[in-house]
Amino acid sequence: MKTLIVYFSWSGITARVAKKIAEFLPADLEEIKCPEYKNLFVVFWLMLFARNKELTLAPLKNNPADYDLVIVGAPTWAGRPPRPVIIYLNRYARQFKQVAFFSTSADPREQQVLKTMEAVSGKSPVAVAHFHRPAVSRDSFTRTVQEFVQKITDSLPETSRATP
Repeated sequence: MKTLIVYFSWSGITARVAKKIAEFLPADLEEIKCPEYKNLFVVFWLMLFARNKELTLAPLKNNPADYDLVIVGAPTWAGRPPRPVIIYLNRYARQFKQVAFFSTSADPREQQVLKTMEAVSGKSPVAVAHFHRPAVSRDSFTRTVQEFVQKITDSLPETSRATP
């Protein structure tokens, strides 16, 4: 099964999770980049004072329509996924054949981001997972990755499981 892992990461935590997932589930990686997010001051200004400003995404290397499964990862910012993730989902979710979501945050119980990603995409995910930022920082999140990948593979038809 051809898989794409798409993620947005400001601090590197979500990127770290995406790369770890790719160790257990062969996949192409695609980072969502937003040129307007130059530094933390600009990010906060956009979040607080320019919510309606049109943001752009850097050109993608991979077309999500070419993949059987797209896994989308996002950090939690003020209880929501960052705007670049929302823009990506609005733009490309119709092309997803199957989707899975993961999120990262400092709150181990955070689930709202995953619900928002599902609502924005209009797609029911085959699997979801949340990664606690301190566990990722300590490099003690491998078991959660393995459980997430297992949920994904269990959701697939037998014929899809064997092809990376």
